[in-house]
Amino acid sequence: MLAPPMISDDGGLAMTSRKVRFILAVVVFFLMVLMGCNKAEQPRPAPKPGQPTHQPGLLATAWQVTLVYNGGACLQYVSGTPGATPFPVINGDDTVTWTASSFVGGPATPFDVQFSASPFPTDFNSPNAAAMTSAPVNGIHGVHYTYATITINGNPCNNPYQLGFVMR
Repeated sequence: MLAPPMISDDGGLAMTSRKVRFILAVVVFFLMVLMGCNKAEQPRPAPKPGQPTHQPGLLATAWQVTLVYNGGACLQYVSGTPGATPFPVINGDDTVTWTASSFVGGPATPFDVQFSASPFPTDFNSPNAAAMTSAPVNGIHGVHYTYATITINGNPCNNPYQLGFVMR
C-alpha cells in the first residue's frame, strides 16, 4: 500500500523516507568512490650525489667505502661522494665493500673494522689489504651505527665513533 505524499508546512512536498534513504545511499556511494581515488604518484626527486638510488622493489645499492688513516684522525670516503662522508645513509639489503689506505689516494693497506652495534652480521678484518664486502645490511631505520675500532695498516684510528652508517 502506497502512502500519499506528505505536505510540508510551507506547502511543498516533503521527502518520503524512501527518497531520503535513496539519496543517502547515493551520497555514501560517491564518498566511498572519492575516498578510494589516489592522487597520481608524484615523481621522486633525483638523489643527491653519492646517495643511493635504492627504492623499494628495486635492486639494492652496493656501496664502496675507503677508510683513510690520515695521521689517526681517520676519514671515510664513499664512492660517488666528493669529500669525506662520516655517516652515509644506507638501505636494508644494501651491501658495503671496504678498502683502506694510509693516505688519500694511496695504495690499499691491511685493515680491521669492528662495530659497536652492527647492521652487519660480522666485523671485517683484511690482513692482506683485500677489499671486504658485507652481506646484505639489516638494521633499524634511523639508527646511527658507529665503528667501535678501526685499525689501518696496524695503526688505530682515534675517532672510530665519529664514523659509521645511518639506516634508512
